[in-house]
Parts: sequence; C-alpha cells; structure tokens
Amino acid sequence: MVLSTLEPLLERTLRSLGYRLADFEYLSNGNMLRVFIEKLDEVSLATTGGITLADCESASRQLQRVLEVEGIRYERLEVSSPGLDRKLKRAADFARFTGHQAQVRLRHPLNGRRNFTGVVRSVQGETIDFEFDGGRFAFDMADLERARLVPKL
Repeated sequence: MVLSTLEPLLERTLRSLGYRLADFEYLSNGNMLRVFIEKLDEVSLATTGGITLADCESASRQLQRVLEVEGIRYERLEVSSPGLDRKLKRAADFARFTGHQAQVRLRHPLNGRRNFTGVVRSVQGETIDFEFDGGRFAFDMADLERARLVPKL
C-alpha cells in the first residue's frame, strides 16, 4: 500500500460524509489503520459538539466498505477525533489555530534549541511566525519535525 494513494482515498470518502481527514497512521506493516476525523464545518476548538461516537461509527462503516473495495489490507481500523492536543502537520493547520499555544520541534536547532512552546502568530504560505517565552521567530514547514496544540484545560 502506497501512503500517497491512501490519503486522497480517505479524504474523498470522509468528505462525502461531512468530515475532514485530520490525520492518519498506517502502522505495524498494515495491521493497524488509525484515522482521525473532524467535522467539515468545525472552525475552531470552541465549536460545540465535536466528533461523537456516532460520527466515528459512521465513518468507520463507510471506510471499511471503501477500503475493502479498493483492496487495502489492514487488520484493525480505529476512527477517532484528533483530540485537544491534535497534531499540526500542514500550514493550513497552523493558520486555523493562529493565536493558540503549540509545542513545536524543529528538524535543526535554532540557537541551540529544537523544542519550543509558544503561540502561533501568523502564517504566510509555508512560513509560520511563532512567539515563545524567549522571543519570536519564523520557520518553514520543511524545517518542522512535529507540532501539537497545547490544550487549555
């Protein structure tokens, strides 16, 4: 299974149900497919409702059918919400959560550091403006190793 063909398939299938693919993981040599969904009309973390168990069940049933027809092998499928500490993987994710706190890990050190916790200030194309306790800097998405939102509890 080529991951580059799986992602568009998941996106199309979920979009037809009113969901957006937030992320997915294809683990353990195809034994586990984990899919994280959110509602298409969900604009911010403050949106009421969020993903329900019924949403996960509906998406799971449809994905099982489509994956079988497409011949994609897996032993276990999990469908869930990306959670409050969701991953930020695309520039669009950062743009959507401008003003929110995030943990960022860069591929290469910046002034001897790779890990930062701060606030997403703005997004220009593939460049993220990020403010943290020691100042402010911009990084390109290509320099990002991983990032997650920091939930407000």
